Amino acid sequence: MCELPFKSEILIRYIKNISNEQEKQLIEDWLAQDKKNTLYLKQLTYFCKRMGEQPTLKLDSAVAWEKVAHRLSSRCNMKRYSILIAACMLPLIIIGSLLYTSNRAEKMIEVVAHQKMKEVILPDQSVVTLYKGASIKYKSEFVKEERLIHLNGTAYFDIKRDTISPFVISAKVNVKVLGTEFLIQEDNNNTDVFVTDGVVEVSKLSKANTIIIYKGEKVHFDEKSNLLSKDKYNNPNLLSWMTKEFIFTETTLKNVLDQLSYSYNINVDYSNCKDLKSKVTATFKHMELQDILYELNLAMDLKLKVRDNRIVCD
Repeated sequence: MCELPFKSEILIRYIKNISNEQEKQLIEDWLAQDKKNTLYLKQLTYFCKRMGEQPTLKLDSAVAWEKVAHRLSSRCNMKRYSILIAACMLPLIIIGSLLYTSNRAEKMIEVVAHQKMKEVILPDQSVVTLYKGASIKYKSEFVKEERLIHLNGTAYFDIKRDTISPFVISAKVNVKVLGTEFLIQEDNNNTDVFVTDGVVEVSKLSKANTIIIYKGEKVHFDEKSNLLSKDKYNNPNLLSWMTKEFIFTETTLKNVLDQLSYSYNINVDYSNCKDLKSKVTATFKHMELQDILYELNLAMDLKLKVRDNRIVCD
């Protein structure tokens, strides 16, 4: 016998052990009328407890409903008792939804610039340009408290301003900004932070070891001494690896070739090179490496060329 002589909510409260004395008596009288009622209650109670004890399992409400329906359909009209199953499943549905949302927010994204520089647009629309070999990790969605990323290598940052949620970079040094443009450059045991616009806070280990720098200033971190130092910089080719714009003024040929090597990710074979101390004054904008070498050859009577992925002097 499956007809309920009372509201289905009373049975749910009885299963959850929150019914009053009058409701308990009503349920006990109903159970005494037919053994099938007792079996039905046991199955429904077992199902509800199983759902409550395993909130981390992947939720498939359609499958769960099908299993319960298969067990109980021979005894009861499932349409009449759908509210009972729904009441048991609701907590799991809510928990599953929260877990899904939480896991989605916690998803980590990693981007690596393997063979050449790579531009990355972050969730807040800030832009990061990675130098070859650099990588960043960040959450698919930033939290309100801070916009945190992890950096390994060299990268240029153009950060969208947000006074409520500071942008924080965890690298060999920690960098904190609200909205600005700057370069973090890692080289062996040294890390430099150059500000091209705005204000940047650079720290290491503690607040006592924190330096504020502005446009035209840099912080140098020596990993061996674990010390930060502040200075000014004036390097027109600081971002040449990214912009492919070069300004050389009385620059030695050796330094010119070094800059081209870094910017175009190519080695230089100096074995046959002469006059490396000779000076170069020239400007190159958005040119291919071979074209720059051609211009240098004409101006300085050189024989520079690219061979086997190296700059060589013939």
